[in-house]
Amino acid sequence: MVKTTTMIIHLDIDYFYAQVHELIDEKLKLKPVIIYQKNCIATCNYVARSLGVKKLDRLDLTKQKFSDLVFIDGSNLDLYRHYSSIVYNKLMELLDFEVNIEKTGMDEFYIDVSSLIQAHLSNPTPKQQFFHGFKNNMKNNTILLTDIIPNHLIEDGCEDDKQIYNVAAQIALYLRTQIKEQIGLTTSAGIATSKLWSKLMANEHKPNSQTTIIKPSQSRLDKYPIKSIPGFGSKTISILQNKWKLLSLHNDSRLDGEGMVGQDDFFGLSEDDQLLKMQCFLPPEAHVENKEDAVLLVGDVRSKLPSENSWRSLFGMNSSRLFELVNGIDKAEVKATPPPKQISVEDSFRKCFATDSTAIDVLSKLCSHLLKRFDSEEHSRERMPKRCRIAYRSGWSMIVKSALLPLECIDSTFSDSARTETLRDSLLALVPKDKQIGFYNVCLYDFQSPSSSLNPTKDIRPKKQKSIANFFEKSKRLKNK
Repeated sequence: MVKTTTMIIHLDIDYFYAQVHELIDEKLKLKPVIIYQKNCIATCNYVARSLGVKKLDRLDLTKQKFSDLVFIDGSNLDLYRHYSSIVYNKLMELLDFEVNIEKTGMDEFYIDVSSLIQAHLSNPTPKQQFFHGFKNNMKNNTILLTDIIPNHLIEDGCEDDKQIYNVAAQIALYLRTQIKEQIGLTTSAGIATSKLWSKLMANEHKPNSQTTIIKPSQSRLDKYPIKSIPGFGSKTISILQNKWKLLSLHNDSRLDGEGMVGQDDFFGLSEDDQLLKMQCFLPPEAHVENKEDAVLLVGDVRSKLPSENSWRSLFGMNSSRLFELVNGIDKAEVKATPPPKQISVEDSFRKCFATDSTAIDVLSKLCSHLLKRFDSEEHSRERMPKRCRIAYRSGWSMIVKSALLPLECIDSTFSDSARTETLRDSLLALVPKDKQIGFYNVCLYDFQSPSSSLNPTKDIRPKKQKSIANFFEKSKRLKNK
């Protein structure tokens, strides 16, 4: 077998929530569509973005600022989960081979195609003709290869053998084409030798395009906002921005050897003064109007945290991973997405007693959504939940209680309403009636295969407890006979 470089495709469904609604109603494609959750914009299509609408903007302010927008409530995720499963199953079908597909969120997928490329290059037939990597269904999964890498190509370094990049890019193009033709959704893709760069490249030329990068340089990475690097979430960035303000005050005696000052240096300062200090280390073009909008670039962070020790003082055990990422090193492998260990839904509402109609209605809707989600899961018939759980907020405390799951809840021979009522009543029995509730989270967990101790034909409901009353009742019936 010919060994090849690891090649990873990152596939991203374009403006996923909004595109799903465009797929259902084609009239929306030419209109500015806003998908919101509570008072926040979750996403929007490119028509809306061209008008200046941004993700995570406040809904009320957007309504005041713009007119003629189409607003769709995206609080119920069932529809999006359904289409996410369709895309995932289609990828599994198309990649009929031992290929790892890692699903991150509902609209993003990492695909390690190294084994496909290896199988192709090991084929004795000419390499530049048809793709020979698929294990089965060759008639349906045939790719005509060309010498030109499709769509966008970025070369930061020389590569003598571009063939592996070409084959990977052709596979990405094939997958994107099939998803568009068979499902109707457009996607963007990044092709690189690591998850880090494939993710960055997928966002490079959106929508409906793909970008391949060969030997990416550190200078290119330094120009990216730190928030675009996978692994740098809001908490990590908050530490960089607010807890340890990085400054380029080279002559400041308070600076330690790593070029940092402590958070005490910012206590007592106004928002404007804190912003001015942040501007000291931001590049000239990164002008911001408020502290939260300050853009930290990878290069700026690297210059102030040049060693792994400086990262360790801020992030402890996670420092090595973060330090490697900002230096362009990503050794993470694509891991096949395992079946979920649990599925849950939640919602908050006006505080009331558990027996109040409002609380009962919320719990009923949550149970209905949870069971529908279970039915739509890819592995729903292969793995059955054994237990159910409810978490509720009473005052400042979060209380969690669980019980065995009644068989009727996962038995499709029962009606949806009967299954929902059974689950609702089982969970409601765990909630005290004398406390006010303002939040519910309901969950199915402890999944087992039907062949194990949990069998779909076996009643897993708790058995009635034996009591002296039952004994006398039974004796009385026998005597009457």
